[in-house]
Amino acid sequence: MDTIYYAQCWEDADILIKALSIEPNDNILSIASGGDNTFALLLQNPAKIIAIDKNPLQLHLVELKMMAISHFQYTEFLNFLGVSCCNTRWHLYQRLRPFLKEESRIYWDQQKKAIEKGIIHCGKFEKYFAIFRRFIIPLIHSHKNISQLLQEKTLPQQRQFYQQIWANRRWKWLFRVFFGKFLLGNLGRRPSYFRYVESNNIGEILLQRSKKGLSQISTSKNYFLQYILKGNYDDPQKSHPYLQKTNFLKLKQNLHRLELCQADLLEYLQNLPSYTISKYNLSDVFEYMSMENYETIITQLLRTSTKDARMAFWTLFIPREIPLSYKLSYQTNSLVNRSLTRHAKTFFYRDFQIWQRKTIGIGIDTKQDLLHISEMR
Repeated sequence: MDTIYYAQCWEDADILIKALSIEPNDNILSIASGGDNTFALLLQNPAKIIAIDKNPLQLHLVELKMMAISHFQYTEFLNFLGVSCCNTRWHLYQRLRPFLKEESRIYWDQQKKAIEKGIIHCGKFEKYFAIFRRFIIPLIHSHKNISQLLQEKTLPQQRQFYQQIWANRRWKWLFRVFFGKFLLGNLGRRPSYFRYVESNNIGEILLQRSKKGLSQISTSKNYFLQYILKGNYDDPQKSHPYLQKTNFLKLKQNLHRLELCQADLLEYLQNLPSYTISKYNLSDVFEYMSMENYETIITQLLRTSTKDARMAFWTLFIPREIPLSYKLSYQTNSLVNRSLTRHAKTFFYRDFQIWQRKTIGIGIDTKQDLLHISEMR
């Protein structure tokens, strides 16, 4: 793999944190991706996090972010990442070079343009949104409409704005085309990512999900939507947890608990001792594999998990439920899952799943979890 696909994580960290309920003795296995959600879990003070990714470039990205957290002050950190305006990023990078591993240093030495632009913008998926923002949105809406969409409103006002102003014919038509399987697969991801997706009507599916996201979830508080439409965050203090100033010192203090590992998920699990991991952030990995591989990984997750382990993952187009043969091993609660999905700022996913390994006397507490969910409103 010779591309960074995700410079940021596109799953809602707040949902993930609420679902996993991190404890001080937890050992966590987390899909690395852009690193953001692994950092969010690190803020919960677990014993250890192993961030895994089979793409070495994603790990080079996470390592560079780690070094920026470790060696910069907060303002320098935001400047270097690309959250704030800065014209000295290449100079800032020179201060981090000595602390990078050799392979990572060799890679980033050749990425001056990406560093100067800001590394949170360097992923293929982020560039895909940049095309949408630069070439598609101007054909549909003015800057005034975009600003109005992101302004604070009541949900009834938001629904009215969506129906009367935003969801015009050009929006619906161009959205279906741009976020259809061909352009999304080639410009935003990889065509192979859709190998197991049976529907050819992806653009329409995402359009309906965007309707929910723009009319039923607060747009003024959705920093994912803000980035998609504006290309950055107006206020880092109201964006991803790892970008917030109040969390920066804790990130510095907890970095020693984070370990990076380049490996295929299945191969890694097969070589992991039994009863090792208590919490799993699996991102959306099940989207890109056959049912056979899906069940093989579930078997390994069961073997490597502690007695009260929880695992969280997202699905985009392919439903992934607990297979019948594993009903005695895993439990979930559809009410909790639906509530978590409904409150997610990343409205483009199909659903969010939280599973727990079955143990007598231990389970997913519906009342407690729904109480946590209500606090997010």
